[in-house]
Amino acid sequence: LEPEKIFRRMHLIVRGMCRDALASLIERDRHLVKVVPERDDEVDRLYFLIVRLIRTAAMDPKLATKFHLDPIGLLDYRLASHILESIGDASVEIAKSVIQLPVEALDERGKAGLSKLADTIEQINDMAVKSFLSKSVEEARKVVERYSIFEEQLADLQTYVIAQPIDYSLHLRTILSSSEKICRYAIDIA
Repeated sequence: LEPEKIFRRMHLIVRGMCRDALASLIERDRHLVKVVPERDDEVDRLYFLIVRLIRTAAMDPKLATKFHLDPIGLLDYRLASHILESIGDASVEIAKSVIQLPVEALDERGKAGLSKLADTIEQINDMAVKSFLSKSVEEARKVVERYSIFEEQLADLQTYVIAQPIDYSLHLRTILSSSEKICRYAIDIA
């Protein structure tokens, strides 16, 4: 096992969690939303595994060399893995809010806006992980540029949410807030 492989696996699981949490709201799929917290347990296990590997490699320079990581690289993986785990937690927050919403909480306009937002979040996360793994400053810049598109989409949805009944808007605001957390975390990975 190598930190990069575990990190990639964590990313794939977290990516799916985030996508499914938002898709369950758009599609009103109660089964899909219940699977998200279950996958968070796997992300937590992978996070603790990568932490143990990094700690071991920090004490064993030969192992760190085998991983092609210097001490700073080990710290980078530790931090990036923690951030991915936090993205998983934010996805669970979204799922918990989705469960609280009635089926009629989103009209077609809300679903369309949320669908665009979900696509942008997925792009930002993928780009951030690509940037981290390639150590590319140019890729990191692209993440920040894409975030400005996310901010515009988020502002449109926030305006939409304000006009919704209070019992819907509280949960929708939590979903948008968690979505914003996810994107900010992704920028930290990049």
